[in-house]
Amino acid sequence: MPCYRIVVVSVEFKVESAEKLKKALSKLGFEVKEYKGQIDANGRIGNFRFDLNCGTIMFKKGLEGRVNEIKREYSKVSLEELTKKNKWFLKNKGTNKFQVVKY
Repeated sequence: MPCYRIVVVSVEFKVESAEKLKKALSKLGFEVKEYKGQIDANGRIGNFRFDLNCGTIMFKKGLEGRVNEIKREYSKVSLEELTKKNKWFLKNKGTNKFQVVKY
């Protein structure tokens, strides 16, 4: 009889705004559900559980690169909201490089 095990990994990820995180996850194509201080994100690239109270992400081993992708998108959403709030412009200067311009 075949047997297997699923290894779950947890990493620290401090989130300032749950709304920004949900927006970033939606942009990456995740289906997002929130309940009792936790956000579940289910998508083609994997399933993640964000515990906002503890500041951690739980996911299956092997998806560490996807966590970095989520962190980058969360940062990008934060920059977009900051620039919009201050009436600045956000210019994309390449992969993960942005310039904030005030006119």
